[in-house]
Amino acid sequence: MKLVATNAFGSDSEIKGSYITVSPSGIIDISNTEDIFIYPNPTHNLLYIDSQTKIGIIEISNMLGEIVYKGFNNNKINISHFANGVYSLINLLLYNI
Repeated sequence: MKLVATNAFGSDSEIKGSYITVSPSGIIDISNTEDIFIYPNPTHNLLYIDSQTKIGIIEISNMLGEIVYKGFNNNKINISHFANGVYSLINLLLYNI
């Protein structure tokens, strides 16, 4: 299978058999991805996300389903301003494969 990704910075391609999974929306299903590490849990300050998969936009929602964070992954997210509670990491969007 050949995957070609193009954006404002150019184009790149990758050929691998049974390796690349493409989602029409670009959303990674993190329940089936073994190379994404999100820690610590629980946390009050910084949430770290390490992955071999290139990640761009991350969305975090509160328990009401409201998106409380949407931003670029720089391997850490400052959540110190979040109110105490339970949050869900709902989307990891592919970025420049």
